Amino acid sequence: MKNMMFVLVSCLIFLLACAKEEPKPPKQEVLTKAEEPKTSTMLVAEAKDKLTEAKAKLAEEGKYGCCIKEPCNMCVLAHGKCDCYEDLKKGEHVCTECYTGWQQGKGVDEKIKKEDVKTSLVEHKH
Repeated sequence: MKNMMFVLVSCLIFLLACAKEEPKPPKQEVLTKAEEPKTSTMLVAEAKDKLTEAKAKLAEEGKYGCCIKEPCNMCVLAHGKCDCYEDLKKGEHVCTECYTGWQQGKGVDEKIKKEDVKTSLVEHKH
């Protein structure tokens, strides 16, 4: 009977030891430096960088074909793509930013004359 009691007590101690949870380490808080407010100049620079990145990505996807040397921003901001060069080659209207670029001599196709470039806020569609 003593042996049986010893076995039972030993099993009970073993079970209690196994059931005892390991203490969890205290949760560490990540200390971060508070961001300083960005100036308007910083925000504009970031926006330009993002816009350039978006235009490059759209060009890779075949969704951005601008007709001026410094590609327009108007189409990507308004429509998420630019078809001005294809439209121009078909004799259709281009966006006003591209039209202005052509009038300033910034067109990408030397075969097209600036006088032949048309624009209309009403008729330019994507």
